[in-house]
Amino acid sequence: MDPEKQARDDGAVKILAHLFTQMCDADPELADPAARRAVSAAYFMGWLQKAAPDVGWFGLCAELEVPEEAGAFVQRVAYSGNMQPVMAVWPRIVLGNVPPPKHTLASAHLVCLLEWEDGRMLPISMFLPRWFAPDATLTDGITAAMLNQQIAGAVGTIVERGLDGCHEHMSDSFGGERVFDVLMGAMLKVIPQLDPALQPYLHKWLRLFQGFVRPPVPPEVKAQIEAVKRRVAAASGVHPRGGWGE
Repeated sequence: MDPEKQARDDGAVKILAHLFTQMCDADPELADPAARRAVSAAYFMGWLQKAAPDVGWFGLCAELEVPEEAGAFVQRVAYSGNMQPVMAVWPRIVLGNVPPPKHTLASAHLVCLLEWEDGRMLPISMFLPRWFAPDATLTDGITAAMLNQQIAGAVGTIVERGLDGCHEHMSDSFGGERVFDVLMGAMLKVIPQLDPALQPYLHKWLRLFQGFVRPPVPPEVKAQIEAVKRRVAAASGVHPRGGWGE
């Protein structure tokens, strides 16, 4: 992104977070942090539209040490009532005054895995290292906002291409569950041959990998799935093959 635009956008978020805090501080019902986190973007936008004429925008920019373009941008958003720019960074606004985390978050990685009945799969992976965040710090607000945008990106892929388009042009065959079981079995056989000090961590990595691809399904959920399969089979007259119970 262009550095000037980035500075404007980061400055706009800082202004919006400041005004959000100002709004909450003036309302006794929003004194509790939990109440502030529950405020909707629509409520804040309504307040902002009413408050905008009384805000000294350029003075506020100087106070917060942000570019004047940031103030002009927020002013345009306030007068237009356009919710989209606010919604895109809403977690950063609500959590703007939360102190930086004590433990440095290195990255956030969101994985969406689409799997079809014919065995084809499409992994949609979105990776955010802290080096892409302002000041190279993944705060609560920045992390939540970025994850929100990444989820929107995954949804956008489905909206743009459709499930059939994703299947035909983006998915691949991974050989089915048997191949996965063979791979997991091979890794389980290899682990005991490796450094004993590493083995507990290797098992954790294996469970992590398995959780992404084949998450464990609780017995009650398995029972619900089998019940649905039986209802579908009864309605269609075709007995389903395969599944956990077969």
